[in-house]
Amino acid sequence: MFEPILQEYEALAPKPEKPEHPALTFDSEDTEPIAQLVLTLQRNDPVRNLAMSLLAGRGVDLPDPSPLIRAVNGCRPRDWRRGAAAAWCLANVNLSAEDRASVASRLAAIVDNRIPYDHLGAAFGRLFKVCGAITALVILPILLYTAPNWIGSLGALLATAIATVMAGTLFFLLLSGVVVGPFLVPLSVAADKSRVNRVRAQAAETLGALGQPESVDVLADAAHEIGSRVRNPAHDALLRILPTLTEQHRGTLSAQTVPNLCRLLDDSEMPTTLDILRALERIGDGRAVKPVQLTIIRWSLRLPNSAVRKEAERILPVLLQRQRQEQASSILLRAADHSLNEVLVRPAASAPSEDSATLVRPVESVSHYAHE
Repeated sequence: MFEPILQEYEALAPKPEKPEHPALTFDSEDTEPIAQLVLTLQRNDPVRNLAMSLLAGRGVDLPDPSPLIRAVNGCRPRDWRRGAAAAWCLANVNLSAEDRASVASRLAAIVDNRIPYDHLGAAFGRLFKVCGAITALVILPILLYTAPNWIGSLGALLATAIATVMAGTLFFLLLSGVVVGPFLVPLSVAADKSRVNRVRAQAAETLGALGQPESVDVLADAAHEIGSRVRNPAHDALLRILPTLTEQHRGTLSAQTVPNLCRLLDDSEMPTTLDILRALERIGDGRAVKPVQLTIIRWSLRLPNSAVRKEAERILPVLLQRQRQEQASSILLRAADHSLNEVLVRPAASAPSEDSATLVRPVESVSHYAHE
C-alpha cells in the first residue's frame, strides 16, 4: 500500500550532490602519506586539485610544467606541504621527453639545496617580532600604572616618554640578545631547514621517477647527507637511475660523481654494491681503482665467494686500463708543454743582423722610387 508512495517520494526527493573529487583509494602505502598531505591544502588550490585527480587514478597530460616547478622552487618553509605536493605531481603527470629533461634539471637544483631562501634573516625577523611583542606587553602596563603621575604635565610627559623609550630599548636588547635570541634563532633555522628538506626529499623521489641520467650527480651527493631526511630518498632514486647510465655518459657528469659513488661502496648491501660497481664500469675512471680494490678485500673477508667480489674483480682490469690511459695522457701533455717552451724561447742574439745602412734609407730614395 505504501510502496507507490515511497517510490514517488524517492523520485521527488533531492539527490545528494556528487563530491568534488571521488573517494581516494590507496593502491599502496606510498600514496597514503602524500594523500594526507594534499588534504591539508586549501580547497581552491590548483596543486591540490591536480594531486587529487592523480590520486584518484586519472591520467593528466601537462603541456606546461612551469607552474608546478615554480610551486616547488618558490615555496617558503611554511608552505612546504604545497611544494612537496607539487613535486609529487611532477612525478605522476604525463610529460614530454623535453619537459622531463627540463623538470629533472630544475628539481636537481632543488635537491642540491639551491632553494633561494634566507633562513637566518627569517629567524631574526621572528626574533624581533617575538621580542617586540613581549616588550610591548611589559611596558604598556607600566605606562598605564604610572599614567596619573604624568597626565596633565608636559615635563612629566616628556620625561616619561624618554624613560619609556630607553627602558623599552634596553629591555628589548636584553631579551633578544641574551634571553630569547640564543634559543629562538637556532630553533627557527633548524625548523625551516627541516621543512625545506621535506620538499627536497620529495624532489629526490621525483628525480628517481623521471629517470634522467644527468640526475646522478646531485643524487649521489645527497645520498651522503648525514642526519637528513633527504638521504634515503636520494639513495633510492639513485639506484633507480644507475642502470640508465651508459659509456657515453663517462666524462660528461660532475667531477664528484665517481668519488661519491665510490663512497657508497663502503656502507652498502650486496644488491646496492652490485649496481654501483656496474655503474662504475660504465662511467668510472682511475679514481675508482683503489675503492674497488678495497671492496674486493672487504668482501673477501665477509663472503669469499660472493657475487660482489666476482663483479669487482671483473671490472677492476677495465678501471686499471683507464687509469693507465689517464696517466699516459698526462705525461704526453707535460712533455708537449716542455717542448713547446723550448721551441718558443730563443736568444735575442741569434736573430739575424742586417746592415744599418740597408735598414736606414734616405728619404730621397723613397721619393725617387715613387717618381719612377
